[in-house]
Amino acid sequence: MNKTGRYARVGAPQRDGDVSVVRALDPVTGLPVRVYRFDADPAPGAAAFRHPNVARVLEAGRDDDGGYAVAEVIDGAADLIARPGALDVATAAAAAAALAAAHDAGLVHGDPTSRRVLRRGGDVWLEGLGVPWRASDPSDDVRRLASSLLEVPGHALPPDAVDALSAAAADEHASAAALARSLDSLLEPLPDDEPYDEPYDEPYDEPYD
Repeated sequence: MNKTGRYARVGAPQRDGDVSVVRALDPVTGLPVRVYRFDADPAPGAAAFRHPNVARVLEAGRDDDGGYAVAEVIDGAADLIARPGALDVATAAAAAAALAAAHDAGLVHGDPTSRRVLRRGGDVWLEGLGVPWRASDPSDDVRRLASSLLEVPGHALPPDAVDALSAAAADEHASAAALARSLDSLLEPLPDDEPYDEPYDEPYDEPYD
């Protein structure tokens, strides 16, 4: 029995490596979803994982046609290939934090590239979790994310962020949490007790008559 047959397809399936992807509508909610079909098993626990920067996996499993995963579609969001100028430090930090949270939950993404990083306004999501894109481990995930972000043309990353991503891309033991902290440090505001540089005018007391 095909467990994804209840989703009404919108358009034709597309191939993404060994994965078939099609947009569809959930017949219960009417909301758009993305249905992935593949031969291998989906990542265990992906459907239970929740993070504000990760597109939710609504269900995943196996049926007579192989493995599958169904994920939410983020309305109005576009990937960094479509909007390369949206890649700034905050976006890179959010993607790294999302990947770190997935790793903490025992999940490996397999293909956390710039086309799987979505942005809408100031919000960022990592999509495609739970799909067995390729054999991978957490360090490989981090190197893949870092190197992919560095290749985005016209990005808005400052030199310090480029250095952090370059270091992660070359690190055999790269950590998503460490990369997220490094990028977050570039966003930290000045502490409250930072000296105020505006000139201070002494009050002028007019003489009494």
